[in-house]
Amino acid sequence: MKHLQRFANYILLIFWAVCSLIYFTLDIWLDLYTYKDSAKVAWYMGIAVMPLVAYTIYLGKEIFFSKWYYGIILTISTFGIYFFAAYFSLLNIDLLVSAAFGPAKKMVLPVERVERVFARKAGFVHTNVTIKYNHRLYVLEGTRTSYYYLRDKKQLRAMIGRSYTGNIYAVKLNVAPHQRYQARWLYIKDWFSRYWWLFVAFTLYILYYSFRGKYFSNAIKKSHKNQSRHFFILNRVKVILLAVFFIGMILILAAGLLL
Repeated sequence: MKHLQRFANYILLIFWAVCSLIYFTLDIWLDLYTYKDSAKVAWYMGIAVMPLVAYTIYLGKEIFFSKWYYGIILTISTFGIYFFAAYFSLLNIDLLVSAAFGPAKKMVLPVERVERVFARKAGFVHTNVTIKYNHRLYVLEGTRTSYYYLRDKKQLRAMIGRSYTGNIYAVKLNVAPHQRYQARWLYIKDWFSRYWWLFVAFTLYILYYSFRGKYFSNAIKKSHKNQSRHFFILNRVKVILLAVFFIGMILILAAGLLL
């Protein structure tokens, strides 16, 4: 049983490692691309992630089933996280394989519009570049830094191709290295202007936990005696989620810097 559980843990680790690797590879290699939804891919990925969802629920069963609505909300959320990670990873693989082995043409396309896309809580998530291709307008998705070196361009010179699922991708843009470095610097300035308070909050959080044992040790010992095992589990989950949140923010910044 222990060997089986260890194997399942490795599968989870490999899954998230591969998804992260695909994401960063796409951001580094492809400059612009489209996402065309595929019902067939979505159906297959929905089935494929079921074992991972079930095992994750098993690992967190004490929290998932502590209250009936926890089970519903957390199960749906867990499935959604795995599903979207697998779905977009497969679409990204299609783009990467197509760019590596598929035919592409060197073209000069007019740029109609370059705009930043913001999510409600995630902030600046990517860049939308509207181009005219084969007498039609297409909205290609780019990285966060691509906004800064494409916003003043009227034409786009690049290798353009189509993926096996029908998505358009662009590589080898006519952007000088110094323009990319300047875009990274502008992205850093913009990122810190939006999220500087997170580092302040994290620093205060670390300072609080560093000094609370020294000044509040008696109160902490008394409170620990009265706390249940369920509370400790939730507390650990909060710490893990906080760590994942800050690691995610750093990865978002790193993704922008790599481009």
